[in-house]
Parts: sequence; C-alpha cells; structure tokens
Amino acid sequence: MAPKTRRRFSPSEKLRLVQAGRQQLGTLGAPGLEPRQRGRKPKLGSKERQLAAATKALAVLQRKLQVATAIIALQTKAHEVLGLALPEPDETN
Repeated sequence: MAPKTRRRFSPSEKLRLVQAGRQQLGTLGAPGLEPRQRGRKPKLGSKERQLAAATKALAVLQRKLQVATAIIALQTKAHEVLGLALPEPDETN
C-alpha cells in the first residue's frame, strides 16, 4: 500500500476557500465559522423529550386509575349481590 500524500491546494482553490469563509463570516458572524456537529440533529430538544416523558407517565397513571376505579366498582357490585354490608369510611381523617 502506498503512503498517503499531503493534500495540496492550488492558489485559486485557496482564494475560493478564503472567500467562502469571509462570506460565512459576513452572513452568520463569528459563530458561522465555528465547526458544526456532524450527524443527524435530534428530532426533539430536551424540553420536548421531558414533555413527552411526562405525557407518557400521565397516560400510564390515568390507565392505572381507570383500572382501580373499575375494580372498586366491581367490589361494590359484588357486595350488593352477596348482600354484605360495606364498611363505612371513617370521617376522622
């Protein structure tokens, strides 16, 4: 395998690169010349991810509440069918 050689730029290529850099500096300012992060940008920001996680947790809790309410209703109906008296809730809480 042949060793790699260093890239060499012609004067016209150097001039083109300098002008492109000046154009970026003019339109975007100094941050326009900073290197950009490679790769895909995340679909959601940190706040959007937090909101999605909170929404998902809320949906899970709502489902658990729905199941608990259905179980309580079923227990009430079972007590009515069997003729058992339900314990009275304490009002001292």
